[in-house]
Amino acid sequence: MATPEKRMPRGNEADAEDRTEHPDSTKTPAPPPQRTTSAERAELSKVLGMRRRVAHADAKARAADQMALFEQQLATEYPESHPAWSAAIAKARLAIEAAQVSLAAECDALGIPPMFRPRFECYWNPRGQNAIEERRNELRKVAQAFVTANCIRACTEVDRTVASLQTQLLGGAVLSSDGRSFLDCMPSIDALLPAPTLDVIKQIAEG
Repeated sequence: MATPEKRMPRGNEADAEDRTEHPDSTKTPAPPPQRTTSAERAELSKVLGMRRRVAHADAKARAADQMALFEQQLATEYPESHPAWSAAIAKARLAIEAAQVSLAAECDALGIPPMFRPRFECYWNPRGQNAIEERRNELRKVAQAFVTANCIRACTEVDRTVASLQTQLLGGAVLSSDGRSFLDCMPSIDALLPAPTLDVIKQIAEG
C-alpha cells in the first residue's frame, strides 16, 4: 500500500503555521520602565520637604490636642444620679441603714449617749485619685512628659522616613509611574501619636 505524500504548507499557510508555533514573534517588546527625570526628582523633593514641615506641625498640634483631652479626663466628675450605678447606690444605702440600727443597739447596751455615738457615713465621691490636687499635678507632669516624648519620637520618625525617601530619590531608584505611591510612604501622625488615657498615665506614674 502506497504511503500518502506529506503536503508541504505553502504561502500564507506556512506563515500562519509559523505564527502558531511562535505566538510571541509578532509582539512588540514592552518599553523598559522610565526612571524619574531630574525635574521630577526636584519636584518630588520639594513635596517631601513640604510634607515634612506639615507633619511636624501636625505632631505639635496633635500633642496639644492630647494634653487637652487628658486635662478633660482629669477634670471629669461622675454624678451620683447616673443610672449606671443607681442600683448599687441604693443597695449601699440600705446596708448602711441596717448597720446603723445594729450600731445604735450596741451603743445603747454600752450606755453611750446619742450625741456622742459613732456612726456610719455614706457619701458619693464623683472622682477618684484625681480629686486630690497634689495627685492631679503629679499625673499632669507625667502626661506632659509622655506626650512630649511621643511628639519628639514622631518627628524623628518623620525625619528618618524623609531622609530614606530622599536617598532613594537621589539614587534614581524611583520610577516615574511610582511618584504618587512614593509620597504615600510618609507615616501617619495619628499612628505615631496615640492619645494618652488616665489609666496609661497612672501606670507610668506608678512605675
